[in-house]
This record gives sequence, C-alpha cells and structure tokens, in this order.
Amino acid sequence: MEEYRAMNSKDLVVNYLTDNEEGMRNVITWFLNEVMQREADELTGAGRYERTGSRRTYRNGNKKKTERDP
Repeated sequence: MEEYRAMNSKDLVVNYLTDNEEGMRNVITWFLNEVMQREADELTGAGRYERTGSRRTYRNGNKKKTERDP
C-alpha cells in the first residue's frame, strides 16, 4: 500500500486533471483526513501536538494512568 503524503490543493487539482482515477482517490483521501483532523481538534480542545492546561484527552486512543508506590 502506498504511503499517504500530504498534498496541497494545487497538487490535488493537477493530480486529478492528469489522472482521474488516482487523482479522485487522492482528493477523497485528503478531504476525509482533513475532516478527521478537525473533528479530533474539536473533541480534544487542542490541535495536533498542541499542549494546553485544560486538555484532558489524547489524540490517539487513551492512556491509563496508575499511581506508583513510593
């Protein structure tokens, strides 16, 4: 499977115009990734790799914290 690489809008348009099948696949992939990123930003209250004092969530799954005995 080919690794997805970030594309800007100009690259997407050129790719779509020169190769409709692969170009459309790239446009859809780009669009869905943007939607998911924005939804994750909204749910976490912070952007990717951004740290805020009020942030209590994780971008990738969750992490169980335990107390350790001294």
